[in-house]
Amino acid sequence: MRSKQAEFLTKLRWSLPWLMRYPFWAAKKRLGQLLETAGPRHLIFVVANHFEPSWNQERIPLDWAIQRSKLQHWSKQARQIGRAIRDFDSMPFCHTYFFPAEQYHPSLLDDLAELQAEGFGEIEIHLHHGVRKPDTADDLRRSLETFRDVLAERHGCLSRLNGIGPPMYAFVHGNLALGNSRGGRCCGVDSEFQVLAETGCYADFSLPTAPDQSQVPRINTIYQCGRPLHERSPHRSGRSLRVNDSPALPVLFTGPLVLGWHGRRLGRVPIPSIEDSVLSASRPPNLDRLRDWRRAGIGIQGRADWSFIKLHCHAFFTEDQPSMIGDSMRLFLEELLELADRTGEFKVHFATAREAFNIAMAAETLLEVSPALNGELMQGGLFEMKAEILTGVGKIPKTKTPVEIFSTCPQSNGAAPEDFRDNVAQVARWCERYGCKGMLIYTDNSMVDPWLLAQVVIENTTSLCPLVAVQPIYMHPYSVAKMAASFGFLYHRQLYLNMVAGGFTNDLEALNDLTPHDRRYDRLVEYVTIIKRLLESSGPVALDGEFYKVDKLRMTPFLPPEIFPGVFVSGSSDAGLEAARTIGATAIMYPKPAGEYESEPPDQTIESGIRVGIIVRETAQEAWDVAHRRFPPDRKGEITRELAMKVSDSVWHKQISALGAPSDGNPYWLVPFQSYKTMCPYLVGSYQTVAAELGRYVGLGFHTFILDIPPSEEELYHTGVVREHILKLQVAREGLQ
Repeated sequence: MRSKQAEFLTKLRWSLPWLMRYPFWAAKKRLGQLLETAGPRHLIFVVANHFEPSWNQERIPLDWAIQRSKLQHWSKQARQIGRAIRDFDSMPFCHTYFFPAEQYHPSLLDDLAELQAEGFGEIEIHLHHGVRKPDTADDLRRSLETFRDVLAERHGCLSRLNGIGPPMYAFVHGNLALGNSRGGRCCGVDSEFQVLAETGCYADFSLPTAPDQSQVPRINTIYQCGRPLHERSPHRSGRSLRVNDSPALPVLFTGPLVLGWHGRRLGRVPIPSIEDSVLSASRPPNLDRLRDWRRAGIGIQGRADWSFIKLHCHAFFTEDQPSMIGDSMRLFLEELLELADRTGEFKVHFATAREAFNIAMAAETLLEVSPALNGELMQGGLFEMKAEILTGVGKIPKTKTPVEIFSTCPQSNGAAPEDFRDNVAQVARWCERYGCKGMLIYTDNSMVDPWLLAQVVIENTTSLCPLVAVQPIYMHPYSVAKMAASFGFLYHRQLYLNMVAGGFTNDLEALNDLTPHDRRYDRLVEYVTIIKRLLESSGPVALDGEFYKVDKLRMTPFLPPEIFPGVFVSGSSDAGLEAARTIGATAIMYPKPAGEYESEPPDQTIESGIRVGIIVRETAQEAWDVAHRRFPPDRKGEITRELAMKVSDSVWHKQISALGAPSDGNPYWLVPFQSYKTMCPYLVGSYQTVAAELGRYVGLGFHTFILDIPPSEEELYHTGVVREHILKLQVAREGLQ
């Protein structure tokens, strides 16, 4: 009993700051309501879902298979209620999924991104940090930036200001400790708001947190921090957003926090209850609660007819799901929409966090709202405002065959051993940041082992896929399968395999591999067949081939199917293409100019990709200036290439060498290849020109692009701009807009 009393007194003490201000807030709100003009209201509903698939009510972490099953069940419910329940603008009911950065799992985010692409919610950032010990500003910044970039570039989520610039995000603080407001517990970073602002946070949706210590006196409003952002809890005070104002970001969207009087009594004394906007089994949505939500009157000063109702929940508390997205919520929404239609008292709008922010910012520009605009809002124009400012990347529909871009790992040849590993790690982080699917890691007799570099890549990124070059004469196919399964077991990360049939003649002879060119591809087919069978099944594998014989061979540990390795085959010859077709691999070629394929397009029965370098800038002149500085004419290099061609039986090498110079204005450029600086052609020009040329390749059936080694982070940034152009071109071509 004493412990319960002590807990009650502690929570009461924590709540005093907002409770003491509550009567003044209530009186001011009541006075404002008396002065308001009558007319229909717009109720803008936002559900901030603390989306934590790895936890349950007992706070026991769950393995990924259970998490994915729970997520799939949730997604099914989200689609059902979204298709059945539509608002005044005919938009589906949805949640905003604040996904915890520390619980990141690629396959889970892929599934959730599918839900976003279908229009049933959007993904934003949630973070628990400083739990075991106080966090630091540097570590917080690193966590936010890494997860932000992975969401934006790997999963196509988050948003950008006017559709350009770096990704921006909405935020919910795990453990309620926003701005280090829990006495140093579960955060530790006084300057948290400063870090949020500098990493692109446009709004926080953590409040209210009553009766926790972190609840600030500022309640029932959309506001900006009133104190310097580097101070602890700068959001304890601040000015409410108003029409014709430009707030400092991030702004704070609070949910309703009011005292209700719903018949509870202690004897004859009425007992107030706290309406804190939570959705749970014990607090299902209903019309009584709606009255309290509306009474909070959260909105933009000067737009009294707009009321933002921000609710919050924890998706994976199973018994709460009916109140969040199941039968209880559906019944409430049906009653709500029927009431709105019958009385004409209000209009209902469903919004994500991003859309609510856009609506609020649109209101900020409306100092004098014209009758015409009011009419537009009454006819559903509020929907148009949702997309005005922050443009959701995830709203681009997924294409039928996605374009995937890989970069290339720096080579160890000539590199300083003390710097090489750090350089690989840095380049890998750049590649992930700017949207690359993976990174090719070369192999030949003169280079560091590619599997060791694959581990460096995985340990320094969160989603980038190592594309490991595999030469059959270096290792048995069982060893390759074991490496893929072991990486899956240790890191739950996907690998890609770039199957290399040949190499330099001198290297092959040194290993006593005298197999003819085409026969090496026959061997490759057997090799990959064994790898795939071992990874696809837990049962014994047998193959009595011409090159390999295995019997009753099993693979452990088991490789989960969602991280099964992708397989590429390098080769432009007929034998190479036939091998790719036989094993279901992507054939990687060194391309001719796109125009030369139009009379004889590539085989559409094979997934195809190209190996190409890119140098782009805003203007063609800038791009060519960079290109000529990086790859000046080099007669010595040209002689070296000619000698190399004599000791290679590579078909693509001979094909590329036979090409002449393309016509003026064509971005296709062979000088880096001809001077032996790279092993692939380049595309050089403006964003639009190079994107259009790459778009022609996509139209011809090439959907995988392996880029050359990036010389700098800046170069990957410019490549990322082109990537966005390609995605938009592909969407338009496939008619999915």
